[in-house]
Amino acid sequence: MGDLRVNTGYMQTQRGIIKILEIVLGFIVCCMICTSLFGGRSCFSDFRMSFTSALCFVATVINVVLFIMNFLSMGPANLERIYSLVAAVLFLIAAILILWFLIEMSSGRVLLIFTFILLILQLALYAFDFKILHGLAK
Repeated sequence: MGDLRVNTGYMQTQRGIIKILEIVLGFIVCCMICTSLFGGRSCFSDFRMSFTSALCFVATVINVVLFIMNFLSMGPANLERIYSLVAAVLFLIAAILILWFLIEMSSGRVLLIFTFILLILQLALYAFDFKILHGLAK
């Protein structure tokens, strides 16, 4: 097997900080969706909530794996480019679904409004990560 090196400087780079933020925000969004709907009984009772909750969970797991791989200097750059683009599109869809749910429910759901804002923030993080991977960000 190849030589594994620990890249301690990764956490100080823009990509490392973005990856940490994506992991933390993904965990927060998952928790907020599951606690705000029906008193926390179900994250998967409505399609819009199911899609968003499952997306955040899967994206958080993938981000943890990619973070560890980059920390060990074995990050797959081409895979991460595709993942960042696909994740940005999926988070845009999730934000639209949450907004649709908020409009349909027409009640003051503060946690869901905050969830919508965090989804937009995650979308921006994935888009910026994509730009960094393509050398377009400074």
